[in-house]
Amino acid sequence: MNRKRFTLLLVVVILCPLFVLSQGKRMHSEEDRERMKSEKIAYITDKLDLSVKEAQAFWPLYNEFNNKNDKLFEEERRIKRNVCHNNENLSESELSDMVDRLIEIKIERANLEKEYHNKYKTVLSAGKLILLYEAEFGFRRHLLRKYRNHQRFDE
Repeated sequence: MNRKRFTLLLVVVILCPLFVLSQGKRMHSEEDRERMKSEKIAYITDKLDLSVKEAQAFWPLYNEFNNKNDKLFEEERRIKRNVCHNNENLSESELSDMVDRLIEIKIERANLEKEYHNKYKTVLSAGKLILLYEAEFGFRRHLLRKYRNHQRFDE
């Protein structure tokens, strides 16, 4: 086995279990996802203490960012699923293209974050922008705790 093929196989071996584990505690329904989104909005709103004017300018941008980011995440997930389920049937070239696309997605995600960071700066003060980033991190911790305790969003 040549070195490149070995490296790609190693990446697949590492990604497959991570992907499978990440699927273990999926949200059970679209209703759960909607509740999580509502909970996130409430959490961020509480932490930022936005004025009416700020909220009117901020939330459309934030939702736009999340929609674009979700599309990138879904594409990444599709690629990883394809690699995990079809690894033996994929050619070296196909695997290489998929690994390259995963890196491109990371770059696109970073560029998207930078773009929306600059857009957020037009509607939020630097202090509130820092609070936003802290609130997003805090909400992820909140979700992890909730899932660790096996709670659903209807509790």
